[in-house]
Amino acid sequence: MRYLQLAHNEWDPIAKAAKMKVLHNFGREDQIDRAAVERLVGSLCRLLDPGRAAALTPGAELTFIGSAAYGGLYLLDQLWRQLKIDTILTRILASTRRSVFTERVLFALVANRALDPSSKLAASHWVGRNAHIDGLPACSDDACYRAMDWLHQVQDSVERKVFDQVATCSTWKSTCCSSTQPPPTSRSTNRTSRSPATDAVSHSPAPTPKTATATATATATATATNR
Repeated sequence: MRYLQLAHNEWDPIAKAAKMKVLHNFGREDQIDRAAVERLVGSLCRLLDPGRAAALTPGAELTFIGSAAYGGLYLLDQLWRQLKIDTILTRILASTRRSVFTERVLFALVANRALDPSSKLAASHWVGRNAHIDGLPACSDDACYRAMDWLHQVQDSVERKVFDQVATCSTWKSTCCSSTQPPPTSRSTNRTSRSPATDAVSHSPAPTPKTATATATATATATATNR
């Protein structure tokens, strides 16, 4: 059992400490007169600036309806848009008579499978009640089944376009990563570089008379050919 009081602290110069001073006793918490509390709050608000009083006092017309998850859906929606899946589906839908909300319904089914896997019927209730999806305030199970039927009809085209888009993004990222790699650093050595011709001369054996004759004949033949 608890008792409610309106109190504030006052400094006691003799005791050199703050002491609590009770301004009003509301009585037991389970027996409090809420109407009296509201009248007291209204009287105190008249002492404040009207704008400040309105900010501290919630309007009577505002009531809490409910809340819905949004964080995970926002992340998936940004990934969905970055891969241009929304654009791909919207362009294909433009040549049909289907609702423009079909793309949002398909995203809702994908998000439901990723965050809260359930059946198509449960997913339709999940949208709008437990999860907030931009552009799709509510959904029905019929809309989910119609969207899935249409997706099966254009599955090959959608898969090919999404693959091309993902491959393009991967190629672009690989190009950016390779272009930012630093050039290889050269290491200084104390060795003296030698050309292959120098190595061949230094390691070749001493010419014999037959070898010298063959070399001279080959040189003369090459000179005559060039002429």
